[in-house]
Parts: sequence; C-alpha cells; structure tokens
Amino acid sequence: MTNACNNFFIIIAEKLNIQHIEKGDDISILKDPFPGNFPSIKIMPNIEAEINSIIHSLKPKISLCYNEITTKILKSCASLISHPLSYIYNHSLYIDIFPSHLKIAVVKPLYKKGDKTTMTNYRPTSLLTVFSKVLEKAMH
Repeated sequence: MTNACNNFFIIIAEKLNIQHIEKGDDISILKDPFPGNFPSIKIMPNIEAEINSIIHSLKPKISLCYNEITTKILKSCASLISHPLSYIYNHSLYIDIFPSHLKIAVVKPLYKKGDKTTMTNYRPTSLLTVFSKVLEKAMH
C-alpha cells in the first residue's frame, strides 16, 4: 500500500512539474497579471522576541517530521532557541536562500472518501519541520 501511494503521488508530481515547465518560468507567470515593474519589498529583520512569540503561537502538536522535533519540544526550549533561530532566519532572508533542510517534508496519504483501495481517493499531505513553519510565519 505504501509503495502504491508513493508511486501514485510521484506520477502526479511529475505531471504537475511538466505542466509548470510548459507554462514558462515563475517570473513570467507573475508578470502577466502585473504589467510594469514590481514594487520593491522591504523586509524587516525578525527579532528574538518575535520568533519566541511565533513559537508560542504554534499549536502543541506531537506529529513528527524527519528531524523528530515536535512543536511541543520547540515550545519547551523557545527561550533558548529564539536567538539562534532569529539569526538563521534573518540571514536566510538577507541572502535570499531558503535553507534546504527546511524544504524536506514527510509526505503521507490522507484518505478523502470512497473506495479505500483506489489511489485517487487519497491526497498527499506534507509534514514540514516546525522550524520551517516558524520561518514561514516570520515572513508574514
């Protein structure tokens, strides 16, 4: 069952990737609805207190990603880890690179409805690391 779901989701991802490539690069897709120049965006650095607040706003889940760190664990050490995380996140924004380890996700099939033996009745769900979630919230 696991292999069948994996193969099914891989095929879907490959089809979507082909459609994406055929449409063109990301910037041209964004420029079509916005003629002229893009407005500049000013990114404000995240401070330690903001990262700490974001960590505490997360729901205390126990679901694990590949690094096996839950939001419950992160919350328990938020005061110790907020400073290094704010440095990493600010550096990531400054150099315009999203850390590759934060892109890794555990993909699990989630049953929708219908026959449980039919792959189209499942959708993939991605479990991201809690660090990725904090960075995403910090960018808002």
